[in-house]
Amino acid sequence: MSRISFQIAFVLLTTTAIAQTFTANVTGIVKDQNGGVVPNVLVKIKNTGTNEERQTRTQSEGRYTFSQLLPGTYQLTAESPGFRGFVGNNIRLVASQTGSFDITLELGEVAQHVVSPSVSGRDRCT
Repeated sequence: MSRISFQIAFVLLTTTAIAQTFTANVTGIVKDQNGGVVPNVLVKIKNTGTNEERQTRTQSEGRYTFSQLLPGTYQLTAESPGFRGFVGNNIRLVASQTGSFDITLELGEVAQHVVSPSVSGRDRCT
């Protein structure tokens, strides 16, 4: 193989490897029961297989995002003063997937939780 052919093959293989994504992303909007967005909500995601946990806060438009998550099963929680806590269990993520999980918070005490049934990463959780 000539030197130029080898360089072209190396670039093509490197580009293909970079283009493959082995992680998943989760994004969504947190709203109240009347449909208004809720800013500054503490949102956590936990890989139930590894116990790795990440957290973020919703932006002014109620949006949150978690990126570069390993494929697996996750628990998603959301808490904000004046609202019941939200718990979404058995969220399954696969590689190269962006799951969209919108959350609806209900008025109440933070100590109370609304638990969502099992969902897949392709579904919306409300």
